Amino acid sequence: MAWNLPLLNVHFINKYILEGVMSMTDTGSHSVTGDACALAEDFAQGRSDPVQALDKALQQAARADHVFISMSIERARREAEASAARWQQGQPLSPFDGVP
Repeated sequence: MAWNLPLLNVHFINKYILEGVMSMTDTGSHSVTGDACALAEDFAQGRSDPVQALDKALQQAARADHVFISMSIERARREAEASAARWQQGQPLSPFDGVP
């Protein structure tokens, strides 16, 4: 017996997950690249940080019921906190350090 399972596609990810995560930036853009750049700029300017971005991403993921099989929330939080500390010290690993 074959199962026809819906695939998680880029449109779904952009519409239901990334738009919510990136809406913390006020770019008006729905481009993943543009929004990621805006979020990285917010980190650099101190308007937001990776922990806030993670919290927003987790809120959006919770609203997308049964989309994710598993999430490593504790690991993501540790990594977001480490990234936020690097930004505060002025030593991010890259311009996109901490962007979900």
